[in-house]
Amino acid sequence: MPVLNRAGGGPVIAAPPAVGELENAFLQPVIASGRWGFDNPGGLPLEAGLELDPAVAEALGVEQARAAAEFAAYQGLDHAVPVANGTRALVVALMAASVLAAETGKRALVPGGKVLVAGLTWQATAAAPLDRRLAPVLVDVDPRSGVVDAETIASILAADHNAEIVAVVLPHLYCRMVDMPRIAELCEEFGVVSIEDCAHAHGGRTGGRAAGAIADLGTWSFQGSKSVTCGEGGMVTTRHAELVDQLVSIVTCGRAVGRSRPFQAGNERLGALPAALLRAQLRRFYRDQLSTKQRVLAEFEALLGELDGVRAMAPQPHVDRQITYKALASFDLASFGRRALPELAAEYSRLLGCEVATLYDPLNHSDLYLPHTDPANHWSARFAAAVDPSRFDLPGAHELRRGTLAFEHAALLDETFPARFRQATERLRSTTAAMR
Repeated sequence: MPVLNRAGGGPVIAAPPAVGELENAFLQPVIASGRWGFDNPGGLPLEAGLELDPAVAEALGVEQARAAAEFAAYQGLDHAVPVANGTRALVVALMAASVLAAETGKRALVPGGKVLVAGLTWQATAAAPLDRRLAPVLVDVDPRSGVVDAETIASILAADHNAEIVAVVLPHLYCRMVDMPRIAELCEEFGVVSIEDCAHAHGGRTGGRAAGAIADLGTWSFQGSKSVTCGEGGMVTTRHAELVDQLVSIVTCGRAVGRSRPFQAGNERLGALPAALLRAQLRRFYRDQLSTKQRVLAEFEALLGELDGVRAMAPQPHVDRQITYKALASFDLASFGRRALPELAAEYSRLLGCEVATLYDPLNHSDLYLPHTDPANHWSARFAAAVDPSRFDLPGAHELRRGTLAFEHAALLDETFPARFRQATERLRSTTAAMR
């Protein structure tokens, strides 16, 4: 039975994650073992037909290796290595990218090298290169699609006559996917490492391939707000089998693993308890939730074309299976009494009983992306100037941010959500008309 919304709107849509006996079944054997780190014996058996990566199991833990193998199978990936969280996944991926570049002849990830990053994303995507003394270059998004356009990347790489760009790190954002097959192809052409930030991309496929399997490396988050969560956790994926030993080595303090090369590193491991919780949540999302969320999202986006004052994002023909991390809608605020966007978000949240929020702040105007506040970024005056976010112009990101709202992805588990959104929109527009 739905919980009533005390604010006077519809029933409250419970925020993720769903929790029950499934999670308890996975957690209890690991808890009972009394060994919750890398030396754990594992809990419930691995899904039938799958195999553990012995390097992952020995260095990072049996339960962690089972989580990695099952995640790779559900998402359609070849190789996955668990890490502590999504932010550290980005840093670990850049560390491994240094080795990949050295072994394949790609541009070296040396201090001061430039990394192309979306100007509209969670700040960790841009902060991770700073951790490696690399300079993030903020690239504007297309306000129609919500992500960086592949041809924008092509133009920037073609104009990089001094070969200063050493990597491209782009996120699939909210329910939108970058054209990673084309971008990875461009990176190969120019000898640049490619990394896809898949923190929002669980379940997504584009160009006939799974998110996380297209670029040189993929990074994932299982933080509490994500479609699949274990509270805090992350994963690094790669299409390069020869890079797996190096990734495992980096995650476990630089210890020698298989054919890894020496590399200064620290402890980036995921614990056994979050790994067990992750295994349960993977089953919930991929088996029980994903198809419903994709169907409801498609109905929601089709509905937007029927309503005055609101529209969907531009179609993405390259996407085969859409991401379901939040639903986006863009608004003509004049049709809603010129309410400020946060006010409109609050009204929708009250009427729908779910979280409705504005988008991330563009990184050239973000209270959380402030490279100059860290003395480590002042190791050279040139670097400090290069990473100053105010030097980048992001008109597309600001245009998108001014008129777009994100609706909580748990709402997509409610088959009535599109109809209730229609009712809420008509109510808000009718009150606007009455005020005139």
